Amino acid sequence: MLKEVAFSKDDLIGIDALCFIEGDYLRKTKNLNYAIHIFDLGKRIEAKMGTRTYRWMEQIADCYENLMVQSKDNLVAILYCQKAIECYKSVKNLDEVNQLEKKYAELKSSLDLRCSKYDLDMTDILKFCSDLTDDLLKNDASYIISFLMNYANLLPKLQDMDKMAENQMKQFVFITLFPTSIPCVFG
Repeated sequence: MLKEVAFSKDDLIGIDALCFIEGDYLRKTKNLNYAIHIFDLGKRIEAKMGTRTYRWMEQIADCYENLMVQSKDNLVAILYCQKAIECYKSVKNLDEVNQLEKKYAELKSSLDLRCSKYDLDMTDILKFCSDLTDDLLKNDASYIISFLMNYANLLPKLQDMDKMAENQMKQFVFITLFPTSIPCVFG
């Protein structure tokens, strides 16, 4: 069984500097996601030590900005831009926030989301439901309950649901790749 070890402040002396050096090296070598992780680790170490030597959030925000610039996909670039804005807001760097909000608006306006529209004629379905309802209401309550429990078209079997899901996955391959909504900082 592993024993939980608690580090004292003295055990952490110098580790924040190592995190900054390593994070800076990772940023310069374009290994930005790992740099963000190392900068976040350094921030947590300084918080535990009770010191404030490095500007961790600005380093993290800079990495997110670089990721935004490197991104070939506008949707991903928007996400990195939002994260950079959050980091700069947390340290109250309003110049960078304003600059990134302009960039965010530019990215958002250049985003081309296609819309699919399907027209469905419901008249046959509504007529069937209306006729079924009229027929059911002519019977007593026990028959209606029995019908609702046993009618296969109301509650399809598990195998039928699996087949329907597989058919939809084959027919609409990309539908699972995209979110149903896109978060926006401006609402």
